Amino acid sequence: MNTARNSQSSLRPEIRFFVYALVFMSAALVVCDVVIAQPGQGRGQGFGRRMGGGPGMSAEMREDMTTLHAMFADRSKIKRNVKMLSNGAEATTESDDETIAALLKEHVPAMESRVHENEPLPPMTFHPIFVELIKHADDYTLTYTETDKGMKVRYKADDPFVVMLVQEHAKLVSRFIKNGMEEIHKPYTLPKVDHSKTDGGKQESTGQSEYTNPAIAEYGKVVRLPDAEHQPRVGSRIVVDVTKGGPAGKINPALEKAARFVNIYAGAGKEAAKVDIAIILHGDATLAILKADVYAKRFGTDENPNLDCLRILNAAEVKVYVCGQSLISKEADPKEVDSTCKVAVSALTTLVNLQADGYAYVPLK
Repeated sequence: MNTARNSQSSLRPEIRFFVYALVFMSAALVVCDVVIAQPGQGRGQGFGRRMGGGPGMSAEMREDMTTLHAMFADRSKIKRNVKMLSNGAEATTESDDETIAALLKEHVPAMESRVHENEPLPPMTFHPIFVELIKHADDYTLTYTETDKGMKVRYKADDPFVVMLVQEHAKLVSRFIKNGMEEIHKPYTLPKVDHSKTDGGKQESTGQSEYTNPAIAEYGKVVRLPDAEHQPRVGSRIVVDVTKGGPAGKINPALEKAARFVNIYAGAGKEAAKVDIAIILHGDATLAILKADVYAKRFGTDENPNLDCLRILNAAEVKVYVCGQSLISKEADPKEVDSTCKVAVSALTTLVNLQADGYAYVPLK
């Protein structure tokens, strides 16, 4: 594992993918050398000098831009899972494509080297998250490790405001990978954190509810209630029974609720509690698990809007099943089911078996 030599280099590993993508996707924002987030001036040895690197970009910088543009062009092949931690965030970015995976692995240490060798790093200051990250460059650290298919990056901070910043950054990168250029134009306001209500780096209740996503960043926000009754219990087991469908072009709301269940056990109580969650889809919810091309052809959509959430649920170790009887009755082939879901003999047998194994039954009609 490599540990950033100071917190400024912690800005590098995932910001620049986002920024490079912005440059290529938004010609209207041409500011010549706007490529990756700069270090704050005067923060740490060697930082804040040679800003912009003079007129134009170096050949190395252009090469890096070309490489990352190729990654962005294939962003549909990139999978990303973010976990919110009490003191920061952990993001795993991977690809089944060997070429993209190799680029992801090269990308982090290459940008780390740029920082420590004081190579030209052009400014990028047009998003509130990055503006604040630059200001607080000395207030958080980053470590990273290679995985078989990419990189795992972990942010850590003590100050509640900075914890919020790194968490918001992690979520922003995920949204950009998912949504592309449209994310650029969405208005954004940083969440408020009350610094006066802290002790030892832990944020206390301000009397005002604030939403958080402690495990699944993209779906299922919750409110932390550490003093409430019926706290999440370690070892809980839940089987979620999903039968209701919805508009073909929108995610099934039950899947978002399942993501909320994960977040409740991860951080809505006083302490995180390990939970096993399984989902069984049948009835009108059955076809939510079709592969993207099959779903699009069947419903006349561009994609299957449920797959992103299903993949994230899988990464959070949620088991997803679909009723084989319902599948066949709706004239779908088990081979058309996405890899995020397993075909069960029936919803009946799934529910009976899991309840016999100690799973609590939670219906989402």
